[in-house]
Amino acid sequence: MLKVITPAGSWERRTPEQVKIDGVKLKEAIDFAIASEGKGRESGTG
Repeated sequence: MLKVITPAGSWERRTPEQVKIDGVKLKEAIDFAIASEGKGRESGTG
């Protein structure tokens, strides 16, 4: 298994526009993911 460890502060930063992503839709997706955290089935059940 490959394990990649990136040193803190080494991530490149880009705006949504720089990578041709709709910033409004990106924010909606992030907000949805945050609001949905912990609402799914618990790990190891079912």
